[in-house]
Amino acid sequence: MSPTAQIYVVVQTIPRMAVLTALRESPSALARNPVLFVPVFVAMAVQLPVLLVQSVNPILASVASAVVSLLSIAAREGRPAGRAVVDTAEQLSELRTLEREARRELTSITRTLANTGAVFAPLVAGATVALAAGIPSVGGADAPAGSTPAASKAWTSK
Repeated sequence: MSPTAQIYVVVQTIPRMAVLTALRESPSALARNPVLFVPVFVAMAVQLPVLLVQSVNPILASVASAVVSLLSIAAREGRPAGRAVVDTAEQLSELRTLEREARRELTSITRTLANTGAVFAPLVAGATVALAAGIPSVGGADAPAGSTPAASKAWTSK
């Protein structure tokens, strides 16, 4: 084997050996230093449900994200952040109550408008047709057939 071929084999073998050695040593290094991967897995475990909910319901995902954020702030800050979480929950409860009341009122108004329209629409349409029938230029009973507004004006002035 030529010296060039021997160098080539050595150059090709060294990186493979280095990778294999690193892969063999990685699990024991991670076991000795859990701080390298535990925070990543904790963050992933907290954010994964939010990501899964996002594909189902984006609004629910934003609420879940807000809850996760509030809980992480509460865990980091302690008692003062707990008060902030309680205040935010109370505000969300008040917003929910306000939304229910607004929906109730809008439902009532919408039903009233629908009923009013159902009663008055035929009356307005009937009055419009009755008034239109009495106007000679539109085709009232006194107008000659096929007459125009100018002709009906001349006809009514006779």
